[in-house]
Amino acid sequence: MKYDNIIKGKFISRPSRFIANVEINGKTEKAHIRNNGRCSELFIQGAEVYLTENHSTKKTTAYDLVAVRKKNGLLVNIDNRAAKLAVKEWLEKQGFSKLIGGQVIIDSKIDFYMEKENDYGSLKKFIYEVRTCTLEKNGVSYYPEAPVTNEHKLLRKLVRYSKMGYRTFLAFVIQINGVTGLKLCDDADPLYPMFFKEAVKDGLKYVLLPCIVEPDSLEIIPGKDFFQYMRDFRISSELGVRGSEPGE
Repeated sequence: MKYDNIIKGKFISRPSRFIANVEINGKTEKAHIRNNGRCSELFIQGAEVYLTENHSTKKTTAYDLVAVRKKNGLLVNIDNRAAKLAVKEWLEKQGFSKLIGGQVIIDSKIDFYMEKENDYGSLKKFIYEVRTCTLEKNGVSYYPEAPVTNEHKLLRKLVRYSKMGYRTFLAFVIQINGVTGLKLCDDADPLYPMFFKEAVKDGLKYVLLPCIVEPDSLEIIPGKDFFQYMRDFRISSELGVRGSEPGE
Protein backbone atom coordinates (compact mmCIF):
# COMPACT_ATOMS: atom_id res chain seq x y z
CA MET A 1 0.00 0.00 0.00
CA LYS A 2 1.15 3.53 -0.74
CA TYR A 3 0.62 6.85 0.97
CA ASP A 4 -0.04 10.12 -0.77
CA ASN A 5 1.90 13.27 0.04
CA ILE A 6 4.48 11.86 2.48
CA ILE A 7 6.18 14.59 4.50
CA LYS A 8 9.45 14.26 6.42
CA GLY A 9 9.63 15.66 9.92
CA LYS A 10 11.36 15.44 13.29
CA PHE A 11 9.85 14.03 16.47
CA ILE A 12 9.71 16.42 19.44
CA SER A 13 7.46 14.92 22.12
CA ARG A 14 4.42 12.73 22.81
CA PRO A 15 2.04 14.65 25.10
CA SER A 16 -0.57 11.89 24.92
CA ARG A 17 -1.01 8.34 23.65
CA PHE A 18 -2.23 9.30 20.19
CA ILE A 19 -0.69 12.75 19.76
CA ALA A 20 2.87 13.72 18.82
CA ASN A 21 4.51 17.10 18.53
CA VAL A 22 6.66 17.15 15.41
CA GLU A 23 8.78 19.67 13.58
CA ILE A 24 7.94 20.17 9.91
CA ASN A 25 9.88 22.75 7.90
CA GLY A 26 10.96 24.47 11.11
CA LYS A 27 7.44 24.71 12.50
CA THR A 28 5.95 22.70 15.39
CA GLU A 29 2.82 20.76 14.43
CA LYS A 30 0.56 18.22 16.10
CA ALA A 31 0.20 14.79 14.51
CA HIS A 32 -2.06 11.83 15.16
CA ILE A 33 -0.20 8.60 16.01
CA ARG A 34 -1.74 5.66 14.15
CA ASN A 35 -0.65 3.15 16.78
CA ASN A 36 -1.94 2.33 20.27
CA GLY A 37 1.33 0.74 21.46
CA ARG A 38 4.02 2.20 23.66
CA CYS A 39 6.67 2.61 20.93
CA SER A 40 8.97 4.08 23.59
CA GLU A 41 12.09 2.95 21.74
CA LEU A 42 10.92 4.80 18.62
CA PHE A 43 9.67 8.11 19.95
CA ILE A 44 12.97 9.69 20.88
CA GLN A 45 13.47 13.43 20.58
CA GLY A 46 14.99 14.28 17.22
CA ALA A 47 13.98 11.01 15.54
CA GLU A 48 13.25 11.18 11.82
CA VAL A 49 9.53 10.66 11.19
CA TYR A 50 7.27 10.51 8.16
CA LEU A 51 3.74 11.84 8.05
CA THR A 52 0.77 12.19 5.76
CA GLU A 53 -1.31 15.33 5.59
CA ASN A 54 -4.78 14.87 7.03
CA HIS A 55 -7.53 16.71 5.20
CA SER A 56 -10.41 15.44 7.34
CA THR A 57 -12.45 18.16 9.01
CA LYS A 58 -13.34 15.74 11.82
CA LYS A 59 -9.79 15.53 13.16
CA THR A 60 -8.00 18.09 15.29
CA THR A 61 -4.57 17.29 13.83
CA ALA A 62 -3.35 18.26 10.38
CA TYR A 63 -1.02 15.24 10.06
CA ASP A 64 -0.89 11.50 10.69
CA LEU A 65 2.44 10.04 11.84
CA VAL A 66 3.01 6.74 10.01
CA ALA A 67 6.74 5.86 10.13
CA VAL A 68 9.82 6.39 12.31
CA ARG A 69 13.51 5.81 11.59
CA LYS A 70 15.36 4.29 14.55
CA LYS A 71 18.85 5.28 15.66
CA ASN A 72 20.20 2.09 14.07
CA GLY A 73 18.82 3.22 10.69
CA LEU A 74 15.90 0.77 10.48
CA LEU A 75 12.69 2.29 9.16
CA VAL A 76 9.57 1.22 11.09
CA ASN A 77 6.02 1.67 9.84
CA ILE A 78 3.82 2.17 12.93
CA ASP A 79 0.51 2.55 11.11
CA ASN A 80 -1.83 -0.17 12.40
CA ARG A 81 -4.17 0.30 9.45
CA ALA A 82 -1.35 -0.12 6.94
CA ALA A 83 -0.74 -3.72 7.98
CA LYS A 84 -4.25 -4.86 7.03
CA LEU A 85 -4.15 -2.90 3.78
CA ALA A 86 -0.82 -4.51 2.84
CA VAL A 87 -2.11 -7.96 3.77
CA LYS A 88 -5.27 -7.42 1.73
CA GLU A 89 -3.22 -6.46 -1.33
CA TRP A 90 -1.08 -9.58 -0.84
CA LEU A 91 -4.03 -11.93 -0.30
CA GLU A 92 -5.69 -10.61 -3.47
CA LYS A 93 -2.78 -12.13 -5.41
CA GLN A 94 -3.06 -15.59 -3.80
CA GLY A 95 -5.84 -17.01 -5.96
CA PHE A 96 -8.67 -17.20 -3.44
CA SER A 97 -12.14 -17.52 -4.90
CA LYS A 98 -13.56 -15.42 -2.07
CA LEU A 99 -11.88 -12.78 0.09
CA ILE A 100 -13.85 -10.82 2.69
CA GLY A 101 -12.34 -8.34 5.15
CA GLY A 102 -13.64 -6.91 8.41
CA GLN A 103 -16.96 -8.73 8.54
CA VAL A 104 -18.67 -11.01 11.05
CA ILE A 105 -17.91 -14.65 10.31
CA ILE A 106 -19.39 -17.31 12.61
CA ASP A 107 -19.88 -15.17 15.75
CA SER A 108 -17.39 -12.28 15.61
CA LYS A 109 -15.69 -9.84 13.27
CA ILE A 110 -12.70 -11.38 11.48
CA ASP A 111 -9.86 -9.50 9.78
CA PHE A 112 -10.03 -11.72 6.67
CA TYR A 113 -12.07 -14.72 5.55
CA MET A 114 -11.06 -16.62 2.40
CA GLU A 115 -12.24 -19.59 0.37
CA LYS A 116 -10.29 -21.69 -2.12
CA GLU A 117 -10.81 -25.04 -3.86
CA ASN A 118 -8.00 -27.58 -3.68
CA ASP A 119 -6.91 -29.82 -6.56
CA TYR A 120 -9.64 -32.33 -5.70
CA GLY A 121 -12.48 -29.80 -5.80
CA SER A 122 -12.91 -29.61 -2.05
CA LEU A 123 -13.61 -26.13 -0.68
CA LYS A 124 -11.20 -24.90 1.99
CA LYS A 125 -12.20 -22.06 4.33
CA PHE A 126 -9.60 -19.80 5.91
CA ILE A 127 -9.67 -17.30 8.77
CA TYR A 128 -6.83 -14.79 8.94
CA GLU A 129 -6.21 -12.52 11.93
CA VAL A 130 -3.52 -9.85 11.52
CA ARG A 131 -1.20 -8.53 14.21
CA THR A 132 1.41 -5.80 13.76
CA CYS A 133 5.02 -6.03 14.96
CA THR A 134 6.93 -2.77 15.42
CA LEU A 135 9.28 -3.60 18.31
CA GLU A 136 12.84 -4.52 17.28
CA LYS A 137 15.92 -5.54 19.28
CA ASN A 138 19.20 -6.68 17.74
CA GLY A 139 17.66 -7.39 14.37
CA VAL A 140 14.68 -9.40 15.67
CA SER A 141 11.09 -8.24 16.08
CA TYR A 142 9.12 -8.91 19.27
CA TYR A 143 5.45 -9.46 19.98
CA PRO A 144 3.69 -8.32 22.08
CA GLU A 145 5.30 -5.13 23.31
CA ALA A 146 2.76 -4.69 26.12
CA PRO A 147 0.29 -6.90 28.04
CA VAL A 148 -2.42 -8.21 25.70
CA THR A 149 -5.00 -9.92 27.88
CA ASN A 150 -7.62 -9.78 25.12
CA GLU A 151 -5.25 -11.72 22.88
CA HIS A 152 -5.53 -14.74 25.17
CA LYS A 153 -9.26 -14.84 24.41
CA LEU A 154 -8.55 -14.43 20.68
CA LEU A 155 -6.25 -17.45 20.66
CA ARG A 156 -8.93 -19.61 22.28
CA LYS A 157 -11.48 -18.36 19.75
CA LEU A 158 -9.22 -19.19 16.79
CA VAL A 159 -8.63 -22.69 18.18
CA ARG A 160 -12.41 -23.14 18.42
CA TYR A 161 -12.79 -22.09 14.77
CA SER A 162 -10.04 -24.53 13.82
CA LYS A 163 -11.94 -27.39 15.47
CA MET A 164 -15.02 -26.34 13.47
CA GLY A 165 -13.11 -27.06 10.26
CA TYR A 166 -11.72 -23.63 9.38
CA ARG A 167 -8.01 -23.21 8.67
CA THR A 168 -7.21 -20.47 11.16
CA PHE A 169 -4.11 -18.31 10.95
CA LEU A 170 -2.51 -15.64 13.10
CA ALA A 171 -0.44 -13.45 10.78
CA PHE A 172 2.34 -11.36 12.30
CA VAL A 173 3.16 -8.45 9.98
CA ILE A 174 6.73 -7.28 10.62
CA GLN A 175 6.61 -3.58 9.79
CA ILE A 176 10.37 -3.12 10.15
CA ASN A 177 12.53 -2.93 7.05
CA GLY A 178 15.09 -5.76 6.83
CA VAL A 179 13.76 -7.78 9.80
CA THR A 180 12.37 -11.28 9.14
CA GLY A 181 12.43 -13.02 12.54
CA LEU A 182 10.08 -12.80 15.51
CA LYS A 183 10.41 -13.62 19.19
CA LEU A 184 7.45 -13.95 21.52
CA CYS A 185 8.01 -11.37 24.26
CA ASP A 186 7.40 -12.93 27.66
CA ASP A 187 8.75 -9.79 29.34
CA ALA A 188 5.73 -7.80 28.16
CA ASP A 189 3.16 -10.52 28.74
CA PRO A 190 4.48 -13.64 30.54
CA LEU A 191 1.34 -15.64 29.73
CA TYR A 192 1.15 -14.92 25.99
CA PRO A 193 3.90 -17.34 24.83
CA MET A 194 2.29 -20.14 26.82
CA PHE A 195 -1.19 -19.47 25.40
CA PHE A 196 0.27 -19.13 21.90
CA LYS A 197 2.14 -22.44 21.98
CA GLU A 198 -0.91 -24.23 23.37
CA ALA A 199 -3.07 -22.76 20.61
CA VAL A 200 -0.64 -23.97 17.94
CA LYS A 201 -0.71 -27.47 19.43
CA ASP A 202 -4.52 -27.32 19.24
CA GLY A 203 -4.61 -26.43 15.54
CA LEU A 204 -3.89 -22.72 15.16
CA LYS A 205 -1.47 -21.94 12.34
CA TYR A 206 0.74 -18.89 12.23
CA VAL A 207 2.70 -17.02 9.60
CA LEU A 208 5.27 -14.22 9.60
CA LEU A 209 4.93 -11.62 6.88
CA PRO A 210 8.12 -9.53 6.63
CA CYS A 211 7.70 -6.23 4.80
CA ILE A 212 9.50 -3.85 2.52
CA VAL A 213 9.14 -0.55 4.36
CA GLU A 214 9.62 2.76 2.59
CA PRO A 215 8.62 6.22 3.83
CA ASP A 216 5.65 6.20 1.46
CA SER A 217 4.74 2.50 1.31
CA LEU A 218 4.38 -0.85 3.08
CA GLU A 219 4.49 -4.10 1.09
CA ILE A 220 4.60 -7.77 2.08
CA ILE A 221 7.88 -9.12 0.67
CA PRO A 222 6.91 -10.71 -2.66
CA GLY A 223 8.15 -13.99 -4.09
CA LYS A 224 6.39 -16.54 -1.86
CA ASP A 225 2.85 -17.77 -1.98
CA PHE A 226 0.40 -18.18 0.90
CA PHE A 227 1.58 -21.65 1.94
CA GLN A 228 5.30 -21.01 1.43
CA TYR A 229 5.20 -18.31 4.08
CA MET A 230 3.52 -20.75 6.45
CA ARG A 231 6.12 -23.50 5.85
CA ASP A 232 9.15 -21.23 6.14
CA PHE A 233 8.59 -20.25 9.76
CA ARG A 234 8.55 -22.34 12.91
CA ILE A 235 8.52 -22.00 16.68
CA SER A 236 11.89 -22.59 18.31
CA SER A 237 12.40 -24.04 21.77
CA GLU A 238 13.27 -20.54 23.01
CA LEU A 239 9.76 -19.30 22.15
CA GLY A 240 11.09 -17.48 19.13
CA VAL A 241 9.61 -17.70 15.67
CA ARG A 242 12.41 -17.87 13.16
CA GLY A 243 12.21 -17.38 9.45
CA SER A 244 14.21 -17.97 6.33
CA GLU A 245 15.70 -15.10 4.40
CA PRO A 246 13.50 -13.61 1.69
CA GLY A 247 13.91 -15.56 -1.53
CA GLU A 248 15.26 -18.74 0.05
